[in-house]
Amino acid sequence: MNGESEPTLDENILQRWVGNNEQITDLIRPEICQQMAALVDYKGRLEQGDPLPPLWHWLFFHQPVVLNNVGEDGHARLGKFLPPVALPRRMWAGGRLTFQSPLRVGSLITRSTQITRVQRKAGKSGELCFVTVEHTLRDESDTKLIEEHDIVYREAAKPPTSREKSSTDDGAHTSVPNKPIRAAAALTAYDSSGVL
Repeated sequence: MNGESEPTLDENILQRWVGNNEQITDLIRPEICQQMAALVDYKGRLEQGDPLPPLWHWLFFHQPVVLNNVGEDGHARLGKFLPPVALPRRMWAGGRLTFQSPLRVGSLITRSTQITRVQRKAGKSGELCFVTVEHTLRDESDTKLIEEHDIVYREAAKPPTSREKSSTDDGAHTSVPNKPIRAAAALTAYDSSGVL
């Protein structure tokens, strides 16, 4: 299902995205590893062939998204790879990782991604929809890592009632609209099919 669809909560339509898949290949570039090492004060220098520390694969496999294809939440629009869930708040709900052998600095890795589950639920806060995405990372010889990643879609936040507002609120503060600015969102967006 790599076409676009209108946002929906129709479970029959959303289930059509189960099995949707895509692949991306990336080089585990030493300079990116060295920049991360500096950021987290990692002891030692990561060189060609060294094992990549756990979770550092998240530094790779990012796909650029043209600004016109960015949604109001700053992520790639739904309905292409991810299902067109008609709930506006997209969040990371959880994940599971199986490390089979280390990724190596300088290696060419292919990440195969597949949607394995779409499930609607009702919660205390309202309607929810969970989407599970599985990433399999391989080099030319074998599987290195399998990551399952759960995304939850929720209803829009409801404005606070007068009881929920602070009793010290004198109304003197400046109100900031609760609507993202697309250009700013584009600067901070990351691909939901990859990390979130």
